[in-house]
Amino acid sequence: MQDGPRYRVERRNRCGKTHYYLVKDIHSDGKSSRITKYMGNGAAPTEKEIEEFTLKHMVELETKARQKIIQSRLESLKTEYLSKEVEQELEDIRYLYKYINSLISVDDVTVYEQAFEQYYIHGTTAIEGNTLSLDETIDLLENGTIPRGKELREINEVQNYKRVAKYRHEYHGRITLDFIKKLHELIMANILEEPGEFRKSDAIVISGYDYQLTPAIFIETELTDLINEYYTHLAEKYHPFECAVLFHYKFETIHPFSDGNGRVGRELLNYLLVSAEYPRLLILKERRSEYIGALKAGNKDDFATMIETFAKMIISQRKDAMENNMRNIPVLVRNKMNNDPKPQQKLDRFFDVD
Repeated sequence: MQDGPRYRVERRNRCGKTHYYLVKDIHSDGKSSRITKYMGNGAAPTEKEIEEFTLKHMVELETKARQKIIQSRLESLKTEYLSKEVEQELEDIRYLYKYINSLISVDDVTVYEQAFEQYYIHGTTAIEGNTLSLDETIDLLENGTIPRGKELREINEVQNYKRVAKYRHEYHGRITLDFIKKLHELIMANILEEPGEFRKSDAIVISGYDYQLTPAIFIETELTDLINEYYTHLAEKYHPFECAVLFHYKFETIHPFSDGNGRVGRELLNYLLVSAEYPRLLILKERRSEYIGALKAGNKDDFATMIETFAKMIISQRKDAMENNMRNIPVLVRNKMNNDPKPQQKLDRFFDVD
């Protein structure tokens, strides 16, 4: 288990009596505060009593801490397009995701996120026309089973994500031109003749897109400006989710590659979200029209609608699952305290696609 919830007992003398409080200290955005719960007076509580009291009131304490931390963070962030309600829900998901990950082992996190990866790979390839079913995608990734009646390109599109995931997990720096090229090289390996190379031609037609793409000679300049703009806005405390979606949209309008821009763009979007401690966004084939519609709203400079659509997608996928897991936290903590190798309570999946 990683670092989980930490509490301390504070003793106060009042009216000739000694009173005890369970305290959770909070540190957020350079500010400190705390949450307290009265335990009683008289004799000092034993270690066992403190443990039981903590488990009994943990959800209440963590909910209050969560509200304080989120409010502090909202006060420190700037936004141009997010409504207060949506911004609150995004920060709630961010907090819950970080908190739950802090309580469980790295191995457990891997198990829960592996399922997400399978859905993600199926979704991001299916959006581009890949016809493998979810079951076929999982069987190919996990067992190497080649589905019948599928083109080699489709099989490579799925299999390539094994190397993409490895590279993504090992890379921890800023987005750079080399990082973008490497993602494309891995995603489009055995599909394009020159994966990882920016397009050299302007003769690219995108169905349903009537705007002029960035001329090939300006691709590196515009990508560099986009990267610098993103990190400048982060430093200026603009909302990271908003910044990530705008980056994704502008990347797609630059369209730096002859093919594979959508898949690379979605990788970059999720890399930025994870870097800002949000969970990854899953875009399923069934929500393709919603995703494309959001980008088209951006074409009309309706960035508020575009960003809110992305926000509502991640909220619908993550909020209920995170809330359910939050209610299970005391059981997980008790199992840890008791060194139970076979806990009776497991977390729900970290996302919801039903």
